[in-house]
Amino acid sequence: MECMFYHIPQTPERPYKIINLPIDYKPIQHTCTAIALPHYYTREKALQKDLGYLRGSSSFRTMKNAFKYFEDRLCLGVRSPVKVSEFTPSGFSKYRWYTFKEIHVMSNYISNALSYFVSPQESISIYSNNCLEWYIVDFASLWNRYVMVPIHSSSNSMSLLEIFQNSESKAILCQSKNLGNIVQLYIDNPHLEPLRLIIQREDDVDDQLVRQLPKSTKFLTYSQLMQFGMNNPATFPQGPRQPNDIAQINYTSGSTGVPKGVLFNDDIFLKQITPFCSHHYPFALHNLVPLSHADRIITWSFLSVGSRVGIFSGVNETIFEDAALIQPHIFYNVPRLFNLLFSQYKDGLEAIRRNNPLFSLEEADNMIIPKFKKIYGERVKIVGTASAPISQDVLAFIKKCFGSDVHFLYAYGQTEAFFVSFNGRLLDGIKYRLDPVPELDYFPSDKPYPRGELHIQSPWMSQGYNKNTTDISFENGWLKTGDIVEVIAENTINIIGRRKMAFKLSNGKFVSPHLLENAFVTSKLIDQIFIYGDSLKEFLVAIVIPNQATIKKYKESHSDIKSCQVLKKSIMSDFKEIAKKRVLANYEIPNEIELDDTIWSPSNGLVLSSGKVSRANIYQFYKTRIQQIYERLEKLEQSLRDPLSLDQFIRKLLNISENDSIDFDKVSFSQIGGDSFSAVRLCSLLKDNHDIEISPTLLLNKHVMISSIIKLIEQNGMSSNVESLLKVDWRSEMKIPQDIISGVQSLGFKLVHCEDKLQNNVFLTGCTGFLGSFLLYELLKNNRQFGKIYCLTRQNTQSKQQSREYIINVLKKNKMNLGGMDTNRIVPVHGNLGSPNLGLSHVDQVILNSDVDIILHNGAIVNMVLPYHNLKDVNVESTKEIIRMALSGSKLKKLAYVSTLGIFMENGEFRHHEISEGTVPTTDILNVNSGYSSTKFISDSLVRSVSKELGIPTMIFRPGTIFAQSESGFDNQNDFVGLNIKSILNSKSYPQLSDDTINDNSTNYFNLSPVDWVANSIVSLVSHHEYWQLDQTIGKIESKIFNMSNNYSIHLNELCQYIDSVYPLTPVTLDQWKHQQFTSPTSPIYPMKQMFYKSLDYMAVDGAEYKSSFPGFYKHQFSSKITKNYLEKINRKECEPISQDTLTNNIRYLLSLLDINK
Repeated sequence: MECMFYHIPQTPERPYKIINLPIDYKPIQHTCTAIALPHYYTREKALQKDLGYLRGSSSFRTMKNAFKYFEDRLCLGVRSPVKVSEFTPSGFSKYRWYTFKEIHVMSNYISNALSYFVSPQESISIYSNNCLEWYIVDFASLWNRYVMVPIHSSSNSMSLLEIFQNSESKAILCQSKNLGNIVQLYIDNPHLEPLRLIIQREDDVDDQLVRQLPKSTKFLTYSQLMQFGMNNPATFPQGPRQPNDIAQINYTSGSTGVPKGVLFNDDIFLKQITPFCSHHYPFALHNLVPLSHADRIITWSFLSVGSRVGIFSGVNETIFEDAALIQPHIFYNVPRLFNLLFSQYKDGLEAIRRNNPLFSLEEADNMIIPKFKKIYGERVKIVGTASAPISQDVLAFIKKCFGSDVHFLYAYGQTEAFFVSFNGRLLDGIKYRLDPVPELDYFPSDKPYPRGELHIQSPWMSQGYNKNTTDISFENGWLKTGDIVEVIAENTINIIGRRKMAFKLSNGKFVSPHLLENAFVTSKLIDQIFIYGDSLKEFLVAIVIPNQATIKKYKESHSDIKSCQVLKKSIMSDFKEIAKKRVLANYEIPNEIELDDTIWSPSNGLVLSSGKVSRANIYQFYKTRIQQIYERLEKLEQSLRDPLSLDQFIRKLLNISENDSIDFDKVSFSQIGGDSFSAVRLCSLLKDNHDIEISPTLLLNKHVMISSIIKLIEQNGMSSNVESLLKVDWRSEMKIPQDIISGVQSLGFKLVHCEDKLQNNVFLTGCTGFLGSFLLYELLKNNRQFGKIYCLTRQNTQSKQQSREYIINVLKKNKMNLGGMDTNRIVPVHGNLGSPNLGLSHVDQVILNSDVDIILHNGAIVNMVLPYHNLKDVNVESTKEIIRMALSGSKLKKLAYVSTLGIFMENGEFRHHEISEGTVPTTDILNVNSGYSSTKFISDSLVRSVSKELGIPTMIFRPGTIFAQSESGFDNQNDFVGLNIKSILNSKSYPQLSDDTINDNSTNYFNLSPVDWVANSIVSLVSHHEYWQLDQTIGKIESKIFNMSNNYSIHLNELCQYIDSVYPLTPVTLDQWKHQQFTSPTSPIYPMKQMFYKSLDYMAVDGAEYKSSFPGFYKHQFSSKITKNYLEKINRKECEPISQDTLTNNIRYLLSLLDINK
């Protein structure tokens, strides 16, 4: 009779399956090398009858049933240290297997002995590596109704003290190497309540240590305790706990602070010890992961149904030797082990291809994969990992390695909740909800996938923390996991990051370091990586541990791997490739790395007991070296006058590898990734360190090559060559293109006649911007006068439906209620404002030309630092394309253009005169204006010209400062006012101006128009057909211009007092407040510092010539009388004064986003 034990060899002709046996079949003894002899092939074992009836009403009864029913089966196996020999080269014996009956008898003896020291419902701890004694004491604690407190063997003294005090353990089983930690704990904390009993696992005793224990503490070896239990009966009977009695206190890994004791009652513990997969007898496990965590539950689960467990021998070098002897059906471990295997696989693959250059990657892969397939035995049916994120590259390797017939499980869970999901699929019984994470811009309303912090309820979830009533992780029956997820399908999640681990760089970007570490650790050169960011810096640094193969290779030519620059360059180059493959942003790539060869492990505290790295401990370990990285970079900043240093600094600033060749004669700062923040930073450093004045606008100009910047620096900021590049022929820029004029002359219809339709189709640009989203919302609301709304979007990698969902999600995120609206009226059109023909396909051009009635051109790049040349394509050329669209097709289209009152600014501020709808902007201010204001000036002029000279019906809307939505407080936090308010909140101070500034001659006022009023007013005016008709007074069409401003300005003092009533602030002088903001790169207004100086090009900080007033508006800067009259005719109101309620709503919204103490 063939043994049905699933053993080697197995062939397709002899698969592992259950067969029907004759009723008169009798068990026989036979040979099988997979398990110890004799063993039996019985009807029960073959059919694996339903073992549900073994489940008792308590964990006690369930395990007692298992020990009784499976008494002849093998239960636990251990290897003992032996003398190294030819037959035992590893220094360990073969596995010695104990039956369920033997384990039960031993646990009963220990139960007897423990009853003399510990009473039911008191706590007992185990502080040891995985071993047979752990299981015996653990089962004995169950029989005696104790509260089990598992402690990882590498727990440090701080964690140990917290656990002892919190759990009030009365006894502990420990290994000899940890006894010293316990003794030292009592020496350092003499008032700590002594343990009643300490059980040392080994027989070799350090008498000197024992003598230092508290006098009331009894010390016994495990053997002595066993003998005592054999000779003495129990002082109380064994029995089950009550369902609500505490069964165990599991301590969190402490990755975010002090370990917390997680409580589980017996009812929950019983639910946990249920196998997570179906299985057939015999079923074997390798107990490799520490029992102080989930592996204790997993092994108990399978023991409860008669499986066997081989205990890890304790030496990493024998992991796979253990596996070969156990032949487990499940292989699970923390991602670190799989990362190690993946690293070895890549090294092997590279070696094969190096030795066989003609081999393809597939051929080399086919040679090495079989070696990994057998590494954990040939009975593996399930491969699993948990505890920390694992990369997709490593997952692909695992699946390739073990084959399609092996199931892979990525388990996600927490100490507080045990398992939550497998492969992203939430387990049956799990209830969940998403909580918004506004500081990271994650919301349950996000599309295509809802995102937020995962909150759960589950049948096996903890009821809370021991002696901890202040932690808010448990709230109204929900566990706040702290993990940010996206729901990618029904009950299926993808983990994005950890809420507490994310931090913000000084450039305002949020970073989740563990996700980046998970990406970069796939490098074939490294084993571990720790990414660190300082909130005062705009870049990341990293500590990198090369893998052993890499260290061995480079140590041949470099004795100290830490200073090996060649290896650094290779690793950074590898990181660049990974970042490119994963589409990471520049700021997500470490700007500088430090190499080290320290092995991170629980023994040195750099890895936690759960297998996760200890971020706090790693930072402390490398704190000096991290500070040295920043010091080196600061030293580099001090030497920017040197072209070589400037080259190095620009590379660091923009994360450009030293290996990448850059031709400074052919590229500009913006073309290699420079943005406003990096430009301001470089200009500030040049001024502060070398007294060289260069404006960020000049630095960012795409026509100014870096070689010209270097010459500027050499000439202290003066160069006629550069000045010539900046000159713009403004008259030429304002001319109507000849093809537009020719197109009008060839049209066969009269321009003065605009078709009056009951329902107009609209083409809207900039629909996902701040104002644009509210314009779209108002168009959706007015379904009587507006039909289809064609929305230009750059989401050209998505389907039209996906693009529509994206747009809808923007509206929801911007706090708009779409209930009852027909969002199918939104028609996404893929294109790009900065491209010829707006980047539209020919088909879309034909549809728009024939179907659109009104064009509402709102899209633009709003950036106060970028120069005119950089913004021209999007902000000016797009307006010309829009005019061409208005004239294309069989009908004339009405054109509404959203301009800005900023076209009247001169040198960053307004002249002291009233600006009405009839005020004409003068060209003399173009050369001293910002690039943004200049582009809007030119487009405004073009629209006025085509209306006046060519008769195209147009409206121009000139908003001032667009403020928050009146009710929700939702705001464009990145405009001038929003950034200033955030700066006030961040610094918890405001500039208190003197009373003599409250007059008509100061620029200390804000002119704020709520975005909902601006959008509603624009759409209302656009929808009124009569306003598009011929002006009878002059007999021709001219642009109707509307100032979308507030006739009631608010003084800075009044604004700050409103803020102070919601969020207490400290008043300081204006100069003090400016100094606070511009000596800290983390200030939200730091990139706009030039607006606070007398000259836009003056970039000094210390002793700078600040403007004497705040860069705002005069009290009566704008007049909107004409706009008011037009609005009143259609029953719409002018903009009302900003109320305290509106400001309060805005401040509360901003506070919900900022990472400050509310």
